[in-house]
Amino acid sequence: LYLYENRISRIENLDFALNLTHLYIQDNNIAVMENLEPLPNLQKLFIGGNMIQIIKGLDGCNQLQELHVQAQRLPDGQPLQFDPNSIFAISESLGVLNTQKNNLTDASVFAPLQYLERLDLSMNMITQFEQVGALFEEGACMNLSVLEVKGNPVDKQHKFRDYLILMSPTLQVLNGREITDTERQFLVNREAAKARRRAR
Repeated sequence: LYLYENRISRIENLDFALNLTHLYIQDNNIAVMENLEPLPNLQKLFIGGNMIQIIKGLDGCNQLQELHVQAQRLPDGQPLQFDPNSIFAISESLGVLNTQKNNLTDASVFAPLQYLERLDLSMNMITQFEQVGALFEEGACMNLSVLEVKGNPVDKQHKFRDYLILMSPTLQVLNGREITDTERQFLVNREAAKARRRAR
């Protein structure tokens, strides 16, 4: 269902769309995510470029595979929020999340998304290694293979790429650049050598 660029201010009247799998509702004037309950078969939701401050209302969308919420028109400095109930509801289905340009300061809210494969966090406000590293802790995003963090302050810090490669054995592409087996093995060997020196 294509409803993008229509100056829509509310999500409503979708009761007829029980079997809807794709909803394109980006670049409107929507401020609240609501009335998505009638869409249990929704697989792809494109809702970027609106005025949403909290991603919520996805409790019944447990077939959702892609969520595109980039570039919300937010108050200055206010980060986009993610409702934990919605994150939990899509934790076993979501494979792609695009949340670039949303003033985010922490990525740890996405750690429950166990089946996430592609995550775009570019052009946010993340400053600390650990705020991204939480994605790779035990039981978190165990399938993440493509990550974009360009345009965050943290991405300019020395050895941030090395840190992420060592944190995640599944990561294959970081900021559009492939992680080769040679690069990963070099870093692993270097860390092992450091550990041996410390143990002496």
